Amino acid sequence: MKVIVYLVTIILVIGCKPDSAMPDDFSFRITHGKQVYDSKSGMLSRKYIKSHTKSVRIELSESQKQAVFDYYRKIGFLSFPVSFECDPKKQAYDPGQRELEIEIVANGINKASKSENQCACKLEAKKERQLVNLGNYIFNILVKSEEYKKLPPTDYTHL
Repeated sequence: MKVIVYLVTIILVIGCKPDSAMPDDFSFRITHGKQVYDSKSGMLSRKYIKSHTKSVRIELSESQKQAVFDYYRKIGFLSFPVSFECDPKKQAYDPGQRELEIEIVANGINKASKSENQCACKLEAKKERQLVNLGNYIFNILVKSEEYKKLPPTDYTHL
């Protein structure tokens, strides 16, 4: 009996990852304005008006991916709506608002959330702010890479 308990314990210890461990299938895709980054392919693409889309490969390190995964878990991304809706009681326009969509795969679950309209007040404003912060967090990692710096600036203008 002791041998069985011992073997089960060893299997559980070896087979179980802590909750904070990044799953093997973790990946994300982020669309921010006219840029798209896919962590699976490592490709970042930027659209231009006067020329074709340009792409560069930006491979994130395991620690960078782990940091994004930790942020994703901290904000409870799985509880976010598919799309953040405007608050009909508060009509305010934000012309600086850009399209943001983040799609994350982790533990076999594929979840996407986006904020794309230009209303300043959303029904779930706190979660929408967290989505924006996650997007900023990811792009702050990307903009530090040499490959990102090689891309010409966008020729799109925002009012």
